[in-house]
Amino acid sequence: MLRRLLLCAALIVAFASLGSFTRTPATVEAAPANQSVTIYVTDHQDAGSDQAQVEFQRGEGRVWAHVEGIPAGANLSYILRLNGDDYKWGKLDCCKSGGTAIFAITSKDDGSIPGGAYLLLVYDGDKELGRTGFGVKGGKGSDNDNDH
Repeated sequence: MLRRLLLCAALIVAFASLGSFTRTPATVEAAPANQSVTIYVTDHQDAGSDQAQVEFQRGEGRVWAHVEGIPAGANLSYILRLNGDDYKWGKLDCCKSGGTAIFAITSKDDGSIPGGAYLLLVYDGDKELGRTGFGVKGGKGSDNDNDH
């Protein structure tokens, strides 16, 4: 009888411990307050932050990224992701004295940017300075031939 009781208790403990192996780990994300620059996107190069947009119309030729608060001596680069995949990337040859950078976001072939969900990440060397997201309306997303 005692043996059965101990066996049952051991089985209960074993099943209870299995639950800790099946839990998915919590996702950790940086809060926007941790960004060291301010990034906003507009449809005009000379637009201000009060004209920032998060959604653009289908067939938009280009949008403009405005990066404010760049530290002096920064070695800037960017990655533009479209629907979760790396779409375009490059170096920004500007702003060695810090301040503000404005650069055009176009398609890979400099035509209209395709529809989809975009994430723009800006780096100083290998340190992420900031990120922002925006969308472009399109028929079927990035495969809608807006970039041809």
